[in-house]
Amino acid sequence: MVLLCKWKEEPSLLYTLRTGSVRSHRGQVSFPGGLREPSDADLVATAVREASEETGIARERIDVWGPTAPVVTTSGTWVSPFLGSVGKVYETELVKSDAEVERIFFIPVSVLADSNFRRYTKFRLQNRHGYTLPVFLGGSHKVWGLTANVTDMVLNILHGTLK
Repeated sequence: MVLLCKWKEEPSLLYTLRTGSVRSHRGQVSFPGGLREPSDADLVATAVREASEETGIARERIDVWGPTAPVVTTSGTWVSPFLGSVGKVYETELVKSDAEVERIFFIPVSVLADSNFRRYTKFRLQNRHGYTLPVFLGGSHKVWGLTANVTDMVLNILHGTLK
C-alpha cells in the first residue's frame, strides 16, 4: 500500500524499514504490505489491513485511490500495489508492528521528484536480460529495488513523466 500523506505540512510517501527478523528482505525499505489472508475480501482489503497492522493508522482513514500496475519481483512473485491517501499523519498515531517494522519514515514527494536525489542501478539476473531501476537517495534510507520501482510509478501518476 503506497500511502500519500501530509507529514510535517508536506505531501510525502510513507515507507517502512523492515526488521532483521522477517523472512525476506530483512533491513530493507518497503511500503506496508503482505500476503492475502483468507479473511480478506480482496487485494484492496489485504493492502489496507497490512498498512494498518504495520503502521497503526486506522483502516477507516485509508482512502484507496486504486491500483498501480502490477510488478514482478526477481523471484517471480507478482505484487499488486495500491495507491491511497491518509491526509495529515501525526507521530502519536503511528504504532509500528515490532515483528515486521523497524521504523516508519516519510520522504517528501518534492524530494523524491528532485533529480539531484535520483540515481539508477543496473541489475543482471542469471540467464536473463538485465534491467535498470531508479534509486532514491533523498531520505533517511536509500529506496531501491521493487520499492523504488513502485515509487517511480507513483511519481509518474502524481507528476506525469519525470525527466
